[in-house]
Amino acid sequence: MHNNTIKKAKLSETDIISKFILPSIKNAGWDDMRQIRQEVKLRDGKVIVRGQIGMR
Repeated sequence: MHNNTIKKAKLSETDIISKFILPSIKNAGWDDMRQIRQEVKLRDGKVIVRGQIGMR
């Protein structure tokens, strides 16, 4: 194994996003100011999912 290899299993979800996902999205041409949002609260309330249908 290469010395600079990062063991992804030991990283947090935030580390994975910042080190791997966001750079890939930006390299694909996405505008991080207009097209990317993180941890956005949608609405208050419990979500009930039945099959393909979700409701509050």
